[in-house]
Amino acid sequence: MSRRIAIVEDDPTIRANYAEALRKHGFEVAAYAGRAEALAAMSARLPDLALIDIGLGADIDGGFTLCRELRARSAALPIIFLTARDSDFDVVAGLRLGADDYLTKDVSLPHLLARIAEQQQLTAGVHPGFARVGEDRRERSPDGKGRK
Repeated sequence: MSRRIAIVEDDPTIRANYAEALRKHGFEVAAYAGRAEALAAMSARLPDLALIDIGLGADIDGGFTLCRELRARSAALPIIFLTARDSDFDVVAGLRLGADDYLTKDVSLPHLLARIAEQQQLTAGVHPGFARVGEDRRERSPDGKGRK
């Protein structure tokens, strides 16, 4: 299973810390400071998973926009918001835009790694009821036998 993760985080220290921690756990990491840079790079090649902050510098909802743009390109790309914003409004908005998970930046590294592993398993079709790579996993029935 490929382990290429894109991190989109405007704070250079936080971005470097997450990138280094994930690399130490065997991931190939591409890190981006903003939405435009990330979208340009991901237009050439999608990662296996995207970790996205919501507020990207002056673009206060840039992560939401990026999620919408990435979801339009791939229904199967796992997207996890990793952000300081913890209001119910932001969590619900992020999930409704198509994110697969929503974590706040106070999450521990073991917890983050567990959530990443879960998304990789879902994408690979390890769990029954979820699509195999290349299928739209959001349109599977709960029993995994077909489309809803």
